[in-house]
Amino acid sequence: MTEKDRNIWKNFQKQLRNLHPTLVEIWLGQMIFGFCGGVLLYICYLKGWIMKAASALYNEGVLEKFQEYQVFLGFFIGILIAMGMAFHMYLGLTESLLYDEDSSKTYQIKRVLIRAAVILGMLGIIIWTNVMDPMAFILGLLSLKVGAYMQPLTHRLKSQR
Repeated sequence: MTEKDRNIWKNFQKQLRNLHPTLVEIWLGQMIFGFCGGVLLYICYLKGWIMKAASALYNEGVLEKFQEYQVFLGFFIGILIAMGMAFHMYLGLTESLLYDEDSSKTYQIKRVLIRAAVILGMLGIIIWTNVMDPMAFILGLLSLKVGAYMQPLTHRLKSQR
């Protein structure tokens, strides 16, 4: 590990220690969504509803290769990516405060385009390789929205401790 890498890692660790409480609350909401969604997916798996839904959504060529674990994998990888997106937004917002208004807008647009490119690239890889279910991946990505909507609730729960 070079000195530059060590400095990058130290800065990353420092930022993790100094995370804004709102980001932690959003992550907590995403984890609650992930737990509830995982339990719901498991119930659907036990009832056999996942294969019924897959047979309604996909054609026979895709259905022959379809495995139920792909739904779970897609859902949980989607949640992890959404948590990374929340962190990326947090870093972008804190850094954009250092710029003037026009530079800040340009900087934020670049960051949005990076996130969109990563998501579209991952979705393309998922569809191409058929490693996980793309619908479940998108559902996992929606945990970012759910976490943001749950943030006031998680804030209240966290502050009551």
